[in-house]
Amino acid sequence: MQERKKRQKKKFQNLTIRDDFMFAAVLADEEICRKVLSLALGTPVSHVEVVPERTVRYHPEFRGIRLDICAHCRNGTCFDVEMQRRRDDVPHRSRYYHSQMDMSLLKNGADYRKLPTGYVIFICCFDPVGDNRYRYLFTARCQENGKAADDGSYTVLLSTEGKNREEVPKELVKFLEFIKEDEPDHQKDYQDTLVRRMQQRIRQLKEDREMEGSYMRLEELLWEERRNGQRDGVRKGRRAGRSEALKDSIFLIWNRKGGLPAGTVRRIRKEKDPEVLLQWVYLSAQTDSPEDFRSRLEEK
Repeated sequence: MQERKKRQKKKFQNLTIRDDFMFAAVLADEEICRKVLSLALGTPVSHVEVVPERTVRYHPEFRGIRLDICAHCRNGTCFDVEMQRRRDDVPHRSRYYHSQMDMSLLKNGADYRKLPTGYVIFICCFDPVGDNRYRYLFTARCQENGKAADDGSYTVLLSTEGKNREEVPKELVKFLEFIKEDEPDHQKDYQDTLVRRMQQRIRQLKEDREMEGSYMRLEELLWEERRNGQRDGVRKGRRAGRSEALKDSIFLIWNRKGGLPAGTVRRIRKEKDPEVLLQWVYLSAQTDSPEDFRSRLEEK
């Protein structure tokens, strides 16, 4: 228990809306989620259902834990919402999210036209475009005539660093100012209904011992994933280093014998399995002719 507490990056009571766990927990409240989506789209969203089993995504065969909000409307429109604090490759990241959303919505063999409208929404703690705007909307368009592709796929980027207050609803500005503040016990009155509800929700969550336990379990899972990743990285590094050393041995042997044809060299360089390369080292020592060596490789 003490070791786990030391490993935790941040205590539960110190979480803010910008932390992934708290963000997902707050937006799991469907009324809060509905209002946030309405601000992001710039149009009212009448009803929304949060999909709780997809809020925390983890698959034991594929590393990676995603804490975001997945929701849909009665008309089928789907939303994937994430807090984005780091300046990662936002365009490619949104492309990946869209692909994951589409794969989960369309059954194998189904008509592509049955894909519902999908929005990927990133709430960015920086300006992802650099035009000093609070909101950016992206959709596919034809370069030649400017017409929209009308494929039902949209990306919305909200920025806490916007400057165009007069062009967006004041509620959106208040919401993004609250996101930007990022203080655990910040109870400033923003004179905004949504922000007050979010502040109240955060207070309730921090009083919930079960929620705190969930956070600690997730932190434990994340720590285990990072540790396993480091171990795999070491193993892969050792394996790659061994492979390169074996390749050097093969080339050293054949340099003393006059060298190898370019095609054979390319084949050796492409091989990554150290066990295979070790056999080739033995074969190099036993073979005098490059042609004989190449034919023996083909046999294997």
